Amino acid sequence: MALFEEGTDPSYYAILNVPKDASYEDIKRAYRGLAQVFHPDKHLDDDLRDKAQEAFAKLQEAYEVLSDPQKRDVYDVYGKEGLNAGMSLGTKLKNTDELRKEWEAFKAQQRAAREEAAASHRGIYICRVDGRGWAHGDWAAVPQIRMVVVQNSLDVSVTDADVLLLQGQAALRGNQGSGSVVAGYKRVLSPNDELEAHAVLGLRSLLQLTSTRRLGHYTTAAATGSYSWDQGMGLQLTTSRQLTHSSSASLTWVVGPPNASSMGVSVSHRGSKYVITGKIDLGLVTSLSSRLTYLLNDNLSLKVTGRIGTSGVDAELGLARKFSPTSSLYAGSAVSLQGGTAFKVRYSRAGQVFEFPILLTGDCRDWEVLAAASIVPPLASFLLMRYVVGPLKRWQRRRAETAARSEHAEQLRREANRAAAERALLQPVARRKAAAEAAAGGLVILEAVYGLLHEYRLVRAQQGQSSSSEAAAGPQRDQQRQQQQELHRKQEQQAKAQQQASSSSSSSSQEQPQMNGSSSSSGGPAADAAAGSSSSSSSEGDLALPPPWLDVTDALQYLVSGGKLELHGGVSKLGLMGFADVAEGDKELYVAYCYKQRLFEKVVGDADLLRLPGAGEPVCEPDVADRLWAKYRSMYQQQQQPQQPQEEAQ
Repeated sequence: MALFEEGTDPSYYAILNVPKDASYEDIKRAYRGLAQVFHPDKHLDDDLRDKAQEAFAKLQEAYEVLSDPQKRDVYDVYGKEGLNAGMSLGTKLKNTDELRKEWEAFKAQQRAAREEAAASHRGIYICRVDGRGWAHGDWAAVPQIRMVVVQNSLDVSVTDADVLLLQGQAALRGNQGSGSVVAGYKRVLSPNDELEAHAVLGLRSLLQLTSTRRLGHYTTAAATGSYSWDQGMGLQLTTSRQLTHSSSASLTWVVGPPNASSMGVSVSHRGSKYVITGKIDLGLVTSLSSRLTYLLNDNLSLKVTGRIGTSGVDAELGLARKFSPTSSLYAGSAVSLQGGTAFKVRYSRAGQVFEFPILLTGDCRDWEVLAAASIVPPLASFLLMRYVVGPLKRWQRRRAETAARSEHAEQLRREANRAAAERALLQPVARRKAAAEAAAGGLVILEAVYGLLHEYRLVRAQQGQSSSSEAAAGPQRDQQRQQQQELHRKQEQQAKAQQQASSSSSSSSQEQPQMNGSSSSSGGPAADAAAGSSSSSSSEGDLALPPPWLDVTDALQYLVSGGKLELHGGVSKLGLMGFADVAEGDKELYVAYCYKQRLFEKVVGDADLLRLPGAGEPVCEPDVADRLWAKYRSMYQQQQQPQQPQEEAQ
């Protein structure tokens, strides 16, 4: 979630810590419990009363909305923006679910319209390079351009039912070039019928008319008639049908002209992690081909293509990586009995496709080149993503986060201070609850952090390294300190001897106090400098940005009741009292707690459900366990009897 993004106000359900299906009694009970802490009249101190005023206003606002059925329905559908805009449910709408469905359908239509507008411009750019010299070690050879193809198309929606198409294409093969311009018009006649006309002007000009009709829920048919000046009339029939939920088939029959007649059948099946397609073409060129796309993960897929026919045999193997919903990169090796071995790179972004086939050898039996083309690119891609692209993306993300935090520095500090004030109000009650839970062996929250946990762990690791280095350098540092003290003692003795031996002159009597003063305060300037640096750093710290996480230990301990803690899912936790949005990115919640004299920890997402103590996992790291036990003793040793936790059980 973006930092201070519009529409990211804290959820009223999170403020009261109630589920979305909470009853009025649950909402009222949660409100009264929090009002006991945040009501301004509960605090005699002026500072605490001012802190409680803002928190109680937020609490009261959430209660007024959720306790009113009509306002709550509007809030569930439209959010806080709907309440501010004065929207109402009306009398004809039946329930909240219908409103939510209509609202989601409207938003889906808007997204679809934006995606369609973004994909209206498409382009294909292919540049085939002859790199056989480089493949065989001749780095002085100049690669030659074998083929260049450029194609651009633009769709313009004139009305909801009318679309204009303009397309231009050019190709250069060797010393021969060709090109054409295509103008088209598409008309939606009905929900089941479309009519499309094209005029192609170029070396091969023709007129084309296509009629498409939806014959049933699973079947579509199209008929295309064409006329060219050199070949005459032509006709193509196409039909497609959805065979099963995950399978489909299509049939294409080119009736004429006679020298172009052919027939093709293709079948496609989609699985949970793969898509496989088989095709048979019969005509002047007869072939059998198949293509498999296997999803290795959400962003990486393996593509395998094979074809055998009268024009030859070829195969292709490659990997495609998806960087975003609109951009992807493909790299693969293709081998053909006639064309040799080539390496392909294809980059797609927002409807634009850039493809670079590089011919490596003209002989498909050159196994060394084939092996290199199949092994080196994936290995190079892995190393590049692991050691170059990955660190660069992380650096770019941190830079963007830092820029966003700097841009909202004042608001960040205000949010952090507000959350700290709320936790300060919760702290006395939370500590009493913790003491009662500790005495009964119940749920005691020892450490809770909300925000960017990877940044928190990084700082924690640095602190651990610095403490270990200080511990390792302890004896050496003590020895240096002793040497400095010994040197300082000798300097003082020399100064006193000089003072006794010198004559009582005015200059010497005035200089000697200065010497004594400087020598006696040999540690003073360093201490003053350290004090000055610490004061300056503390003053800079007041103006610096808060860390991208919050210590919410007291805020969670306050929510513990009867040895249990529940944070409801489906809403962001930044709305909880004592929480705030102080980070850009996916925030998480880390909780370390003690239950029945055992240590547990748990990490959940910002909107995930959390139920303690059942959801926790035992603490396994000795350093973390020692730190948590030390915190347990230091926090509750005054309230708890000398009974010590059973550390041996850990």
